[in-house]
Amino acid sequence: MFLVYFLTSEAMMCMAAFQVAMGDNEGLVKFIVTLANVCSWPLMICWCGDYLTAQSLEVEKIAYGCGWYNRSQKFKKLLQTLISRAQEPVTFTAGKFYTVSLETFANIVNKVYAYFTILKRMHET
Repeated sequence: MFLVYFLTSEAMMCMAAFQVAMGDNEGLVKFIVTLANVCSWPLMICWCGDYLTAQSLEVEKIAYGCGWYNRSQKFKKLLQTLISRAQEPVTFTAGKFYTVSLETFANIVNKVYAYFTILKRMHET
């Protein structure tokens, strides 16, 4: 679902940026608001994915610092399992193609800029 959303967002960002750059004064405000809206949702999703990954990596450190040395043997075994599982970070993925993070958002913005420049050059010729 995220993959389809990101791909459609890329197209919408590119078209809105193209409309703003072409300087259509009649719909300029509408396209600027659309561009801000279309950019904000993928940014929020990518920020949440990045936050989830960072927090999942903190589980290992917090579990190790919980005072495990004063606990029962059963607790120590369970904590060892928890720490071994926490070494692999939890991530959002978009169709197994993207890991949803701030780096993904930066890649999306780079693609949108590349598509925008191609559209602008095609329009100028």
